[in-house]
Amino acid sequence: MNLYLLFLFLIQHSVMASRIIKRLYKKLNISEYERSIYNALSSVCLDYLMRNWKPVPLITLWEVNTESNMYSWILFSALHLFGWLIILGGCCMLDVTELLGWKQIYCKVLNKPGALAVKSKEYQRYLDHMRHPSFVGFIITFWIHPYMTIDRFLLSFIITIYMLMIWNIDESDYKYASNIYYREKQYFKY
Repeated sequence: MNLYLLFLFLIQHSVMASRIIKRLYKKLNISEYERSIYNALSSVCLDYLMRNWKPVPLITLWEVNTESNMYSWILFSALHLFGWLIILGGCCMLDVTELLGWKQIYCKVLNKPGALAVKSKEYQRYLDHMRHPSFVGFIITFWIHPYMTIDRFLLSFIITIYMLMIWNIDESDYKYASNIYYREKQYFKY
């Protein structure tokens, strides 16, 4: 059942991001709603996955007792927090309102150019290759956990493989992301 739920989520993620669906939105003249629909349906699938996931505690791959060892609790908590901060930082590096699809709808309602129309070609290329800029953060939150059951392992393994297959950044994308990071860092210096 868990694998079915996971594959349902991944198939939804892949199909909704496919060029066929993007062309369909364009043909129906609703391209501006693509991101919002994608996020809404991804949220529904993720909610369904979380509500119906059945833990399998019988098979444990590793278990670190964080209740009796304060240092291990601090280490796991700090690493998990670090992972979530990477995810948050990745979202902040990008235009969150565009990532969620709100900016596209806003531009459509006010009859302004599309949200991506004002973005550089490098940015658009980067987004095509890696929509979630927080790959490392996801990996940390999935894998660095004191209690790894077989179901969590399968979830972590399959999503990691999926992300590695889908997100294919290259050197140009890396240079672009590095330049953006440097500019943001300079901007926020006092």
